[in-house]
Amino acid sequence: MFDVLVTEDYAFRAEVDELFQINLHVDAYNWNKSVLKEMREVFEEAKEGFHLEGFSKLYTVTPNPKFCKLFKGYTDLGVVDIDGVGYNLITWDLGG
Repeated sequence: MFDVLVTEDYAFRAEVDELFQINLHVDAYNWNKSVLKEMREVFEEAKEGFHLEGFSKLYTVTPNPKFCKLFKGYTDLGVVDIDGVGYNLITWDLGG
């Protein structure tokens, strides 16, 4: 896993799996409007960077799919069970 951007308010971390898919991990520690706006901007920049690196899709799993509404353009692929907890599998098309 590598850091995309880590601040005192949030962290974006990513990992590449064995199928050359990019998986994004997001932690938010502060929920004010300016932080959420900045997170959306960082997310869009990260998506562009991942696309330029040759990735066509970005994935994440979340127990809170409403959070993904901040990062528009996603597809909810349904619920997966991880250790007895339901998580939504979310993907973004990066083009290419």
